[in-house]
Parts: sequence; C-alpha cells; structure tokens
Amino acid sequence: MNTPGYAPARSRTRRRVLGRGAALLPGLCVLVVLRLACLLAWPVAALGVLVTARAPRWWRTLAGRTLRRAVRQRAHAWLLSDTRSGAHEPHPVLVVVPGTPGLPRRSLLWRLLTSPVYALLRWVLGVFAAVLALAAAVSELAVGRHPRRLQRTQYRLLALCGDIDAYLLLLVPARPRLPEVDPRLAPGGVPFVDHPPLPPWTRRTGRLAIGVDLFCGVFVVGAAAGALAAAGADIEEDLGAILALDLLIQTLAPLMGFYLVASETPLTVTQLGLHVLRPLRSLGLACGLIGSYAILLLALALLAAPLAVDRGGGIVPDDAGVAWTLVFVALATVVAPVFEETFYRGIMFQALRAGRGTWTAAVVSSVAFACAHLEFNPLALADRALIGVGLCSLFARTGRLLPGMFAHSINNAVVLPLGLGWTWQVPLVVLLSLLGVLALATLASRFRGAWDPVGLLRVPAPTAATAAREAERRGAVP
Repeated sequence: MNTPGYAPARSRTRRRVLGRGAALLPGLCVLVVLRLACLLAWPVAALGVLVTARAPRWWRTLAGRTLRRAVRQRAHAWLLSDTRSGAHEPHPVLVVVPGTPGLPRRSLLWRLLTSPVYALLRWVLGVFAAVLALAAAVSELAVGRHPRRLQRTQYRLLALCGDIDAYLLLLVPARPRLPEVDPRLAPGGVPFVDHPPLPPWTRRTGRLAIGVDLFCGVFVVGAAAGALAAAGADIEEDLGAILALDLLIQTLAPLMGFYLVASETPLTVTQLGLHVLRPLRSLGLACGLIGSYAILLLALALLAAPLAVDRGGGIVPDDAGVAWTLVFVALATVVAPVFEETFYRGIMFQALRAGRGTWTAAVVSSVAFACAHLEFNPLALADRALIGVGLCSLFARTGRLLPGMFAHSINNAVVLPLGLGWTWQVPLVVLLSLLGVLALATLASRFRGAWDPVGLLRVPAPTAATAAREAERRGAVP
C-alpha cells in the first residue's frame, strides 16, 4: 500500500494466522484493565477540564497509553500488523496524543451530549471491522494473501476508531470527521477532475432545505392523512396508500427544495455531483455500501430486536391492482432514489457541510431523511439514519451522486419486492431500476447550463427592437 502513514502488512504463514488468537489474550487482559481504569477516572478528568480547560497530565498519560495499546491490539487482530500488542516496533497507524491539548469547556458539554452517538457508531464500526477481519483470515488461510482493497478499508476503519476513541478520551479538541477526499485540490495542487470546488452554499440554504422537508413530510402528509380519516378511511388498514402518498411527497420535497435553492443561486450538474457518472465504478461502490449496510443492519437488529414492532399492514393495499403496484414500485425504485439523493445529499448535506462540518451535516441530513419517511419506530429510524450516514459518506468520498443513487435504488428494489411477496422478480426489478436511475442521471448530466427557475419565470426586459415592434403593433409612432 502507498497510503501515507500506513505500513503494509507483511506476508504470514497459515500457522501464524491460526495462532494469532492465543497471542492476543495477554495484551487483551492488559487492555481491559486500562479501559476499566479510564472508565473510572474519566469523571475526574472531566472535572479537571471544567476547572482548567485542559486535560490533566496524568489523564493524558493513562488515556494515551490505553489508546495506543488499543490501536495496536486492533491492528494485530485485524491482520494489519505482525507486531504484538506490547512490541515497540513501527506501527501501521500512527496515533498522536498532543502534550497539552486545549479543550474548551463548552466542548466537554457537547461531548457529553454526543457521546451516545459516537459510542453507537464505534460499536457498529467494530462489528463491521470484525466481519472484515474474518474475511481477511479466510482469504489468508485459503490463498495465503490479504487483499489490498480489504487492507485499505480496514486501515480506514482503524484510523476512524482511533479518532473516535481519542475524542471520547478528551485527547483531541476536534471532532472526528468522515473519511473523505478533499474536493478542492489534488496532492500536487491541481484540481481534481472528478471533484469540483465546493459550491458557495450559505447557512440559509441548509435551513431552507430542512424547512422544506418538514413542510412536505409533516404538514402535507398530515393534512392528507387527516382528510382520509375525515372521509372515513382506516389509516391502519390503508397503510399502503399512506406510504404511497408519502412516497409522492418525498418526490415533492426535493422538487420544492431544488426550486428554492436554484432561485437563490443557479445550480449546475457540477455542484450536484452529476457531471461525471462512471456507471460501472459507481455500481461497484453502491454494492460495497449495500453490503456494509446489510452487516450493520444485522448488528442493529441483534441489538434492538425488542424495539421492532409489527406494522400490521402491507406495503400496498390488498385490493390494489397490478397497474397501481407497478407504479408504486417504479416510484420507489427509480424516481425516489434520484430525487431524494439530489435533495438530501446534493443540496441539504452540502449546504450544512459548508457551515457545520461533515459529521454534523451527515447526522442532521440523515435524521431528516429518516423522519421524512414517517415511520417513527426506533428500529426503523435507526435503520434509515444509518443508511443516510452511509450515503453521505459515499458522496463525501466520491463527490458524485450516482453511487448513492444506485445504492438507494438497490436497497429499495430488494426490500420492496420482498415485502410484496415477490421471489424471482427481485433481480429483474433491481436491473430495471438501475437502468432507470442511470437514464435519469444521464439526462440530467447532459444539461450543461445553470438551472435558474427565477430566470425562467422572470419576464425579460424589452430591447429597443422589441419595444419598436410593440409600439408599431399598437399603432403608435415607432
């Protein structure tokens, strides 16, 4: 690997791979003791931060040693390093603990509020990394080789877990950031072809996008549900019709948000990440995200199985005809992924990221995305929020919307037919939905101008020639 700061894992024999678990036990016992000491001493360190606005020196020593040992232990367990937990050898991930980190007092309160979110994220990443480590061990035992792409993914997870631990242990003042490439400049100072400069989004644009989403997802759907209830319809039995209406509203919200944002600043395909499609590469990234999402969803289901509830209804009404079912499937697998990705990732996420940072933008836009589906079961909310963060991360790393559109479409094209009881139709629905998404994205990418709805509606100022012709037509003197 040529990744800066990372040393490639050396080749190993199968015997060393099999004996690695026993070698981890002593270091694991020491790590458990250190973590327990950090857990007990954390309130004292937090009190020191409140008094002096700086983490105490003894805490930096204890937490720093715990963090370094934890990272070494993970790297050894994930087959990323041949050094054992206690060895003083160069390590593939460099963990830097500042000597005197300045930590504002208000930052401690923010950490207390967001610590459950980061702890949950850290747990999910750990489950995902364990699955990848198992896949790496199988590959090592089968072919004697650790795939390079798998190493890259594991290194990024290792670095992100270290960043989260350092943040929670009061060792760094900055919040962890999503793994993303800088869309402004390449390492040599030359702008990327695939990553255009960040558009000049304003904070008002982010607030406007959230307001549009709340208006369409709450007031419009609420008014429609109230009208159906007043007409004597049973909302529980007609759940499919409500979901279909919600799906239509989810296409209305992106259209309204797109119109209002374009009214402030004309939008282009470059600003929305549609200028470069690369369908095959986008499809590979989408499949990778869906596979990761399936693993995380399984972990979430095992954790929150008691929170799952039976909705007691179908996805579409039982008396719906074939035509209505096909229209609903087309909206869910083609139209909604394109419109929702354009609105939630292309507009809302980018606008919030410009003023609030990547993590905040990812969480806020993902929560808005989850709430807009109007299923407030905790498991369903966490499910959609997780896929939303994954889609934001994919957009942040690639600078393109097509991979997220593909991933969104694949997810809907698998879940919806299975919910309808379809079997052999699922692969066909996935293929047709991908072709439909690609067709809509290609159509949008061919528009080489700027979308300016106000300019389209505004009456242009008359020129001298048009004024003369109008005066002549009315019989006036030219």
